[in-house]
Amino acid sequence: MVTDPKDATVLHPVDEDFHHVIGIHLGQSYSQVGVFRNETFEVITDDKGRSNLPCYVAFLDVDAPLVGFDAKEQASSNPQITVYDARRLFGRNFLDPEVQQAVKELPYAIVNQGGEPLIMIHTSHGNVIKTPHEISGLIVAKLKDMAERYLNETVKDAVITVPSNFNDAKRQETKEAAELAGLNVLRILDETTSTGIAYEVDTKGCLRTKWRYDCTYLVYNIGDKHSEISLLHIEKGVFEIWGTVSDQNFGWSDLEIIPTVLDQVVLYMASMQPSQKVSKLVERVLKEAKIQKGDVDGIIVVSEDSHVAKTQEVLEAYFEGKETLAPSGFRYDQSIVRGAAMQGYLITGQEGCTLSFPDSLLALGLEISTGTFMPVIRQGTVIPLRNKIRVSTATDNQGEVVLRIFEGQREVAAKNRLLGTIKLVGLPRQVNGPEIEISFEVDADELLTVSAVVGEGLASGELTVQLGRWRYTDEQLDEILRDAERYREEDLQSLAKFPLLIEDSVMVRDGGD
Repeated sequence: MVTDPKDATVLHPVDEDFHHVIGIHLGQSYSQVGVFRNETFEVITDDKGRSNLPCYVAFLDVDAPLVGFDAKEQASSNPQITVYDARRLFGRNFLDPEVQQAVKELPYAIVNQGGEPLIMIHTSHGNVIKTPHEISGLIVAKLKDMAERYLNETVKDAVITVPSNFNDAKRQETKEAAELAGLNVLRILDETTSTGIAYEVDTKGCLRTKWRYDCTYLVYNIGDKHSEISLLHIEKGVFEIWGTVSDQNFGWSDLEIIPTVLDQVVLYMASMQPSQKVSKLVERVLKEAKIQKGDVDGIIVVSEDSHVAKTQEVLEAYFEGKETLAPSGFRYDQSIVRGAAMQGYLITGQEGCTLSFPDSLLALGLEISTGTFMPVIRQGTVIPLRNKIRVSTATDNQGEVVLRIFEGQREVAAKNRLLGTIKLVGLPRQVNGPEIEISFEVDADELLTVSAVVGEGLASGELTVQLGRWRYTDEQLDEILRDAERYREEDLQSLAKFPLLIEDSVMVRDGGD
């Protein structure tokens, strides 16, 4: 359960080597850094009192690039050596449609090197090649420097947030960016979950209805050029993201149309179109989560304070009076970094806080038809937690399925630890197979429950496993993690060269990009 730090016993630290853990919101347009100390959240500012660091890097001097405000201020004068929106390239192949769109839209050069999209900066001393996470690493380094100046201490550890639909490759690039900046990443936290933690919806938002022990909030993160809408469900302290949709080309600048001398009819049509686009995004996420708008208990908007009103108006009209939560002690645009800072405060027991959150020692997932290990709960994820994945049968007209549940870090499922199996029989024989929803839940006592449901309850099965930290020594865990890193390329090459078809298994139906 995510708990208010005010409820914890706080003692004075006796360790002279104590360091605060910072929370970082590494955004697309801007980033923030914050900290919880003395039981209070503080957003960290630079020497001019600014907290929203623009995600811009300019290479006027290759050895000492400008980062943040200075880089953005000169961007129009030097567009080809000023890099922004680098996060769009994370975890993608050069031929990915999103990368190709970025190639057309961005003024700097994006080149293909071994299938990866790399950034080429043309300077007077020649061309300089940078990876997307190297660019982000410079931004994280700037945030780290801001934090060290603000706190007057060395900063070593951080909790960092990512969009809810980031896959493993994008999360890994985020982690590598932080490591380049000299930070140890304690947690990678979904932005939606971080927002829920900041608003303390598990202890405040859910209890409003009194007779219920669960609630569902629509979280709308709207920036100047992009939008992300997620449904956050909280049940007995467990945070679960039921669905996420995004639009990289729609933000508050589209929603807030400033009246001019336009004809009133044109103005009316123009003002309606953005509102309708918001409604379409909401309908998409409701459909993905398979719920109705009446199932949503409230709204949370993540945006700059000056842009919240219009978004709030549109959403409250759609949800017919459901309230938008107002922040207390922080701004609307600070919820993500506040949640990350709270996690940093709690999970490390800093300043004597007696609370700490266990995490999953290794990834938990299943084998898909190619023999690949598909993680459903990632290693290092804070528990309790519930995640879902939708799959279908591996072959047409498949009458039964065996779900093999594994724990480990290797790309090849069979090289991980088999926890158990779930056999589903009596499946309807059809082309493309029926949809199977698989849920992985780990409770506060580290009990794993895997449940699978075929279609509308045509078949179902369940597996429970007591995980427990006693099953591995520290040396064994270190060896497992080292082997996963050492043999990753070998495993991937093996899967590509000798693809399997496990006929009684499943294939991924819809995963995040």
